Amino acid sequence: MVEKFDSKFHKDYVRGAGEIVPPAEVKIPEIIVIKRSFEEVLAEYRRYVRDPNAELPEDILKTL
Repeated sequence: MVEKFDSKFHKDYVRGAGEIVPPAEVKIPEIIVIKRSFEEVLAEYRRYVRDPNAELPEDILKTL
C-alpha cells in the first residue's frame, strides 16, 4: 500500500515513502450581510431582553 501525505512536511516528519497529495479544495460559503435600520436592531434587542423601554448598550452603539 502506498502512503499518501498532505504536505512535504508531513512526509518528512513521519519519514514515509509515498506521494504528496494536497487536500481537496475547500469551498467557503458566501456570507450575506443583511442591512437593518437602527430601529429594527433596537426592536429586536428589546424583544430579546423582554423590556419595551430598553436601550442598546454603549459598546453596541459605538459598533453601529
